[in-house]
Amino acid sequence: MACADLTATPQQWPRFAAAAREQGFAAVQAVPMKLREQILGALNLFRCTPDAIPAEATAVAQSFANVATISLLQLRAL
Repeated sequence: MACADLTATPQQWPRFAAAAREQGFAAVQAVPMKLREQILGALNLFRCTPDAIPAEATAVAQSFANVATISLLQLRAL
């Protein structure tokens, strides 16, 4: 999920958009933390300026989300 401009209207998540803008954010993207087809959570990327998150940053974020997912699953197993 991504929103390149939290100031654009109408918003799919108006309460979230308003809260994010209050904190100084203008764009957001959620990268899934997945185990096969099950989504366990998300790693969220925020920008202070309205614009899409670059594809390179999204790819790196997905790698971080994958590592975080493995870590959470290992913790659960313990």
